[in-house]
Amino acid sequence: SSERGKGIGAQLIDALEKQARNLGFPYIYCGTSTANSLLERCGWELMENIIHEGHQLGIYRKAL
Repeated sequence: SSERGKGIGAQLIDALEKQARNLGFPYIYCGTSTANSLLERCGWELMENIIHEGHQLGIYRKAL
């Protein structure tokens, strides 16, 4: 789409991290099959890859 590469995904992740931090969570987690590089650019740690309903998912964690 024409919105790709404009940083919207990173802005959404940043807002999510800030909200979770404000709520007192020490970690947040995410499972994705498509946003691996985005999460890694935002400092998330890949914990493991799993197969879920026939699709590979990366399970990520970020310390807040």
